[in-house]
Amino acid sequence: MLLGVPFVLIGLYFIFGRFIYKKRRKLRTTYGLTERRAIVCTGDRSVSETPVSGMPTKVDRSEGGRHVSVTFGYQGMAGLFGIGMYQNTGLDFFSRGLGQTVAFYDVEDTGG
Repeated sequence: MLLGVPFVLIGLYFIFGRFIYKKRRKLRTTYGLTERRAIVCTGDRSVSETPVSGMPTKVDRSEGGRHVSVTFGYQGMAGLFGIGMYQNTGLDFFSRGLGQTVAFYDVEDTGG
């Protein structure tokens, strides 16, 4: 019975916990965009940036069109093998250290 507890906890994370983690991370994330760079700050310690001029940009709109996600730069090997598919799912630890791209997730579309 004691051996089953970790499996139950992992299952609960996959079902519920990842959404709580994703919401918490979203509340702590700030996005910045200049003419030269896209910057993502998560919490006090994590800063990611990438140049934007001359780089491909992928824009995905939500079904209702109220939110947009923008991915900057080349997806590289992560895009070829589907490794980037875990980004913004709460399961990001599966692709940690494998060249995640800089992206703005679920930003409210202002129409501008």
